[in-house]
Amino acid sequence: RRGAFTGVEQLGDIDVDTLPVGWAYDSGSAQVSVNGATATRVDPTQSGAGDRTLTWTDLGTLTARGQTIVVTFTATPQAS
Repeated sequence: RRGAFTGVEQLGDIDVDTLPVGWAYDSGSAQVSVNGATATRVDPTQSGAGDRTLTWTDLGTLTARGQTIVVTFTATPQAS
């Protein structure tokens, strides 16, 4: 069963998110929407302790200055 945590960030130049301890990103779940358009799958690079730091390095190619990017993804709580 998936947990209730869903990352939703309104981004400008920010393209990094860090999951809470005990959570893991669900591979393939990240979707990016620019200015309310249809979402596109764009997976982040994972790094840091437990691969909890998610970095999207290609978002700048999707937008022009002043546009809104919405990134949504799911994560699953891990057994302690």
